[in-house]
Amino acid sequence: LMAAERMVPGQNYSPYMVQHVARYLWAMSICQGKTVVDLGCGDGYGTSMLSWVAETAEGIDLSREAVRESIRSYGSRQSIEISSEQQKNLIFNKSELEDLLNTLPDNPTSPVYRVADFSRPAELPNAEVGVCFEVLEHLEHPGELLQSISDSSLSRVLFSVPNPLAGGSHINPHHVNDWSLREIKNLFRNSDGQVTSYHQGLKRYQVKRG
Repeated sequence: LMAAERMVPGQNYSPYMVQHVARYLWAMSICQGKTVVDLGCGDGYGTSMLSWVAETAEGIDLSREAVRESIRSYGSRQSIEISSEQQKNLIFNKSELEDLLNTLPDNPTSPVYRVADFSRPAELPNAEVGVCFEVLEHLEHPGELLQSISDSSLSRVLFSVPNPLAGGSHINPHHVNDWSLREIKNLFRNSDGQVTSYHQGLKRYQVKRG
């Protein structure tokens, strides 16, 4: 169901696309010079944006289809070669792989994309910053992801979750969980470390503190 809400440049003609891009623009200032993983990267455009400023950027998603499209749209020959042999065979057959290696550009700074279950700590890459935008509300057990992140090498994670005042599971059938602002704060207060909150308006897309 999460696929129904994926933001794909050129295919989503709504203000939500602008909101999503604004979030990644905000994240770029935090990810500059860092090793970054985009948790639930979808079709990969956000990971690509982060790669413009990050030392390295990796996008992971549970959806094989999403990772295929990410590589086709934003990958490079180097990013294909960085992936393990098992991963390449999982995503593309031999003829598809050969075509990609002939058509993808040379770009050593392009992001790497792979299929992974990021609720399992062993499948999370070593990185300094994690970006997890519009994912938690689609998970049956979001606590598993939060615990996996807590057990990983990530020192900072940027989350984005919808405010049910502007929607909610009763309106959006693709959401499994929707919390009030109070519940969201309580959810993160129970985790270790410092929590800072930000907000984004419906019409003014800049991400602001508070």
